Amino acid sequence: SQRNEMSLRGRYLIDRMKRFAEARNLKLPCPPYGDPSYWDGAYEKLGPDDEYEWGNVGLDDLMVHRYRGDTYAEDVGRYGYPRRRRKEGRAYHDGVEKGQDEGGWVETTFGDAIGVHPHEPADGEGGGGVSEVIPPPCPPASRVLMMGCGNSRLGEAMIHWGWSGPISQIDVSGKVVTDLSSRCPPEWVKSNRMEFVRDDACSLTAFEPKCAGAAFDKGLIDALFCADRNDLVRDVQRAVHRVLIPGGVWAFLSFSKPEFLLSATMEEKDGRAFGRGLWEDVQIRKMESILMYRFVKGNEDDEGIETGNGGSKKKTEGGDLDGGGRDDKEHKEG
Repeated sequence: SQRNEMSLRGRYLIDRMKRFAEARNLKLPCPPYGDPSYWDGAYEKLGPDDEYEWGNVGLDDLMVHRYRGDTYAEDVGRYGYPRRRRKEGRAYHDGVEKGQDEGGWVETTFGDAIGVHPHEPADGEGGGGVSEVIPPPCPPASRVLMMGCGNSRLGEAMIHWGWSGPISQIDVSGKVVTDLSSRCPPEWVKSNRMEFVRDDACSLTAFEPKCAGAAFDKGLIDALFCADRNDLVRDVQRAVHRVLIPGGVWAFLSFSKPEFLLSATMEEKDGRAFGRGLWEDVQIRKMESILMYRFVKGNEDDEGIETGNGGSKKKTEGGDLDGGGRDDKEHKEG
C-alpha cells in the first residue's frame, strides 16, 4: 500500500508557486497527467495487490466525517451560489447549516455526501454495522461512478460497507482495469454490484446520459489541475453532468483551495463563466485534512449542453464483461 504525504498547506504553497510562475510565463515541472498514455506506464510495474490512496483518505475516514460548509461560502458566492438551498433534510438560514455545532462543524455520512446510500448491512470487512441502510433504488439512481479509480480500494470498500451499486470503476489505463478486475471477487460482477470500465473521464463515452446517481473522485481532478490542464477539468465536468441523473452529485476531494481550483472548474480560459448553468448547488466542504468539492445537478433538461465527446455513448447496465473489464472502444453502439 502506497500513501502520499500531501497536505492542504503543502498544496497551497505549490499552487502559489504555480501562480507566481504563470504570471512570468514560466511553468513548474510536472508529469504529463493529462496524457492518457502516461497512466499505463505509471502502473506498468504494479500488480493487482498494489494500491495507492491519494490523500491518505479511505472509506473508513469518510463513512462518518465532519466538515465546515461556511469557510469558502464567499468563493462559491462569486459564481452565483451565495448560500445552499434546502437539501438532504438540512435547512439553511443566514448561512448557518442545520446540525452545525458551536465550532461551525457539521457531522455527516459518505452516503449523504454523494447522495447514494448503502442498501445492505455491512459485511465483516466493512467495519461493523451501518446505521443508514435504506431500501435499494434501481439503477441509475444507485450507480456510483468512481472516476479515475486507479488501484484505490475505495470502490471495493463501498461494497463491503453495503452499497449495492453498481459501482463503476473507471480508468483510462487498461492495466488498471485488468488488475482491478482480477483483484475483485467474480460474484460482484455477476451480481452487477461492480463493473470495470476502460474510459476517459474527460468524455465518459461508455455511458449514456442520466445513467448514474453519483460520481466521486479523489486524485483525478488534482492531477489534471497540477498538470495545468484546466481544459480537461472542464471536460470532466461536462461529461459528469451529462451522465448524472437530475439531483445527482459530483463530489471530489482535493488539497487545492478554491482561490486556485474553483476558477479552473467554473471559468473558461478567457474568464467567462463556465459551470454556473450546470449545477443547482455548489459547496466546498472543509474537512479535517482535505477539501470536498460538491456539485448537485439541477432538474433542468441537459439537452444542448456540450459533452465534448461527439455524442458517442454506451449504456453500462448489465452486459458481458470481457475478462471482467469493459473497453469503451470495443463496446460502443453502432
